[in-house]
Amino acid sequence: MEEELKCPVCGSFFREPIILPCSHNICLACARNILVQTPDAESPQSSRASGSGVSDYDYLDLDKMSLYSEADSGYGSYGGFVSAPTTPCQKSPNGVRVFPPTVPQPAPQQHLLPQPGSLPPIPRNSCITCPQCHRSLILDDRGLRGFPKNRVLEGVVDRYQQSKAAALKCQLCEKSPKEATVMCEQCDVFYCDPCRLRCHPPRGPLAKHRLVPPAQGRISRRASPRKISTCTEHELENLSMYCVQCKTPVCYQCLEEGKHGTHEVKALGAMWKLHKGQLSQALNGLSDRATEAKEFLVQLRNMVQHIQENGVEFEACLVAQCDALIETLNRRKAQLLARVKQGARTQAQGRPGSNLPLYGETASDHGPDGVLFGGHQGE
Repeated sequence: MEEELKCPVCGSFFREPIILPCSHNICLACARNILVQTPDAESPQSSRASGSGVSDYDYLDLDKMSLYSEADSGYGSYGGFVSAPTTPCQKSPNGVRVFPPTVPQPAPQQHLLPQPGSLPPIPRNSCITCPQCHRSLILDDRGLRGFPKNRVLEGVVDRYQQSKAAALKCQLCEKSPKEATVMCEQCDVFYCDPCRLRCHPPRGPLAKHRLVPPAQGRISRRASPRKISTCTEHELENLSMYCVQCKTPVCYQCLEEGKHGTHEVKALGAMWKLHKGQLSQALNGLSDRATEAKEFLVQLRNMVQHIQENGVEFEACLVAQCDALIETLNRRKAQLLARVKQGARTQAQGRPGSNLPLYGETASDHGPDGVLFGGHQGE
């Protein structure tokens, strides 16, 4: 939304925005800076009076078919002269072409000073070019006063700047306070999301607290008067002292009429500072212990991660060794099977003239004539 509220020329938020005929907005001061004085000989009135015969609708059609550049010298859809090729131009922070302001010729017979808040006179035949669509328009005698002011946009810019400047910050952030997201009406404290989750969890007694948006909380804080602590026994008396023995705040009447008359008492403000210092020290100690606990948790997580990594590495090593052993056994098995088959083929080929037993047979399996028991004779 912030980019839509910025001027396309200066890149800042709109200041006194005016509406151009092309429905784009521009600052009044920026519109003054991009005015270009058009010579009388090149005005659209003189060019149309030369008998060209081109109507306004023809210029509109021509404008739809062309995009103007820095060297373009045609006429826009509003009949305005864009610029001559020799006219220097600059660029705004947003990359939009900005023509330099034209110094008006002083009128010799006019010695009237402009009124405060009014613009100086606009040169005749001045031209303004929209920095977004690059369409041009010849100004009339009213000049920039002829353009309507965008009061709605100006109001939106003002409200946006006020809301941005008045953003409420978290009251519990230590270094750089973040923007507050909620406010506790009971605690009267503004919280950001991390501080709310850490310091105001939605459980226990804090679950009954009412959290509201920061803007609503600021309004309710301004509307409600500041509460003054009063004594529980004497409702009309304010608490002003602190009983050290009973460890409770007391009022003036409690010291005169009540049981705290003989007790040691101290000023409530001094005891508040003392207790605040003690709480700060306790919080610092808790913070140190929390830091140590976080470091210990980090060490435990690192140990768990290290154990898991070692387990995965050992498992991978075991699987690799088993696979290597299985591969070695399979290779040895294949070698032994190959030797058995080779020996069987060798003995089978040399059996007719050989008295040696076959591979795997013993001499006891043969008879006295060298014939294998159980064999068929005559084969």
